Amino acid sequence: MRQGLERLEILYDWLVKDTRGKGYLQADETTIKVLDHTKKKETHLGYYWVYHNPMDGSVLFDYQKGRGKEAPKSCWKASKAISKAMAMPSMANMEDRTE
Repeated sequence: MRQGLERLEILYDWLVKDTRGKGYLQADETTIKVLDHTKKKETHLGYYWVYHNPMDGSVLFDYQKGRGKEAPKSCWKASKAISKAMAMPSMANMEDRTE
C-alpha cells in the first residue's frame, strides 16, 4: 500500500508542476464537509480548489482548510499564469498584495 501511495504522490507532484507551468488557468473553490478525527461524527468545513486549463482540459484539485488568498497563492505565484477566479477578487494583482 505504501508503494502505491508513493507512486500517486509522484504523479500528483508532476500534475502540480505541470499546472503551474500553464499560461492560463481558471480557478474556483467549493466547500466540502470533512470528518474530524478528533470528534466522532463531527465535521468541519474544508475547501476544494479547482484549477482548470481550458486550452488542454487539464484539471488540478487541491484541498485546503480555508478559502483565503493563501490557498491559491502558491500555485499562482509559481506559475505567473493569467488566472481567472470565479468566486474571489481578481487575482491579477494578487502578487502585489501578498508580498
